[in-house]
Amino acid sequence: MRVIISNMDYKIILDVALASALLLGGWVFKMVFGYMKEMRDQHTSLLEKTRNDYRELHENITDLALSIPEKYVSKDDFSNAMKSFGHRFDRLEEKLDAVLSDKNK
Repeated sequence: MRVIISNMDYKIILDVALASALLLGGWVFKMVFGYMKEMRDQHTSLLEKTRNDYRELHENITDLALSIPEKYVSKDDFSNAMKSFGHRFDRLEEKLDAVLSDKNK
């Protein structure tokens, strides 16, 4: 038995093949663009989270910078205090030396 395919059958086969290819191509594009939209949404979400984290970090650093003068002494203030203590100890030593020299006489 021999199958004879006419010119009209070729057109139908070509139309079915073309429709199948276009359907497959459309599905692939839909999947690709859906994936791109999902990635864009994730990117937007991560970007917003990063911005919030940056704002929080900036606030923490600002709070720390404002609290440092309350908790710590500057180098100049410490040096001045040590000079004052040194001067007082020198005076105390002079007084002790004076008291001891009066006892020895």
